Amino acid sequence: MSRYKKFFFYVSFLSILAFSFNVNANPIDNLRSLVHQKRFDEAFDLGLSHEQLIGNPKFDYYFAIAAIDSGHAAIGITTLERLLAIYPENDKARLELARAYFLTENYEKAKLEFNKILEKKIPHKLKTTIKRYLFDIDQHDPVTRTTKSGYLNIMVGQNTNSITETLGSMDSSWLYNVISPVYSSSVYGTQSSYLDGSVGYLLSSHLTSSWRYIIDLNGNYRNYTLNNYDQRSTSTVFGLANTRDDNEFTILSNISQDGLNGGDLRSVYSIKTGWNKNLNRNTVLKSSITYSMLRYNNTLSPTFNSNMPVISIGASQWVGGKHGLKFDIEMSGAQERNLQAQNSLSRNILGGKMGVASIIHGNLTSYLSAGYYKSNYWTSQINPLLANQIRQDRLLTLDLSLKLKLDRSFSIVGNLSRISNNSEYISSVFAQNEYGVGVSYSW
Repeated sequence: MSRYKKFFFYVSFLSILAFSFNVNANPIDNLRSLVHQKRFDEAFDLGLSHEQLIGNPKFDYYFAIAAIDSGHAAIGITTLERLLAIYPENDKARLELARAYFLTENYEKAKLEFNKILEKKIPHKLKTTIKRYLFDIDQHDPVTRTTKSGYLNIMVGQNTNSITETLGSMDSSWLYNVISPVYSSSVYGTQSSYLDGSVGYLLSSHLTSSWRYIIDLNGNYRNYTLNNYDQRSTSTVFGLANTRDDNEFTILSNISQDGLNGGDLRSVYSIKTGWNKNLNRNTVLKSSITYSMLRYNNTLSPTFNSNMPVISIGASQWVGGKHGLKFDIEMSGAQERNLQAQNSLSRNILGGKMGVASIIHGNLTSYLSAGYYKSNYWTSQINPLLANQIRQDRLLTLDLSLKLKLDRSFSIVGNLSRISNNSEYISSVFAQNEYGVGVSYSW
């Protein structure tokens, strides 16, 4: 072997040996190098193979970055939280932790960590970057962002068992705050097409700390071609919401009115408190208590008032990825007691509903729900007209709605529904089917 070949051989051998020694003896340097090269998957795998280095601040720092940027944010967050518990002045680690919180949509904690860094003397460029993150948080965080949205729906459809007369006190079934009001009749077979229009607007914005205000306005008008019969309703909601960690507390006041054939059939004043608990990004527990005061003004009966407390509990669960399903369930209990009553009736209501929302494909979504409610009536005062005429409503509701988004604002919407009441009181026995199709504009 010539002198030059021997020299080249020794140099190559020593280089390979040095590289091999460096790989085995300096995994932290290799980890740092891979992170700087943005080879995060390789860096994460390398870190996993050197668990004995956990606790070394340099190793934890680079391993956490590799975990966050390779799709293992939870591991990165845990690693950085442990590192900062020992070295709270490590601003680089705090910055990466804030970024990890932001990427996982934990905006409250992200904002807290970013602001801790801003309190210190940091380069102007870094300060600008942090302020950009904080601006993005304000745009995405449900606690601080301003929400303005509205909708306008126009539908045409067909309805069986349509009512063509203003209700008397003996032929109505009400389940306010449990399901929508039902205008019932003992007359079967009536059928009518209808034109339906609804409009709504929601405004919500940050007040202070974790509090925000809510204003929600809605209105609906429906006209049946049969005898030009119409229904209308309005709803005005004012309230407050507090979002803290994974909990959301709300208190809402609502004023609503229902009208038949141009008359005011009922006005409702209610206050509702609610609590939602996010167990994770896919699971939410829900509960609420509502107290309502109802004022009826039927043309065929005198005005009377009643009150109704309602307790509801429920949950929702998202299953699947982009084209998944969302299941929800709600159980409700209520009692309506007449304060001024021509019919002298009170009632207990118990029931619930289940629903499945699905993303069928792309912009096509659907929602299917089924509910069952039992309402037991009793005479709350002595009334010779209704003595011993206690009755029970048994309502079953089914509803299917579809929505096809055409672009960001316009959608085609459709619905099929059925509601039936198998009552012990003949005047309240009815079944109603409805289907409709229309367009929706949202902004």
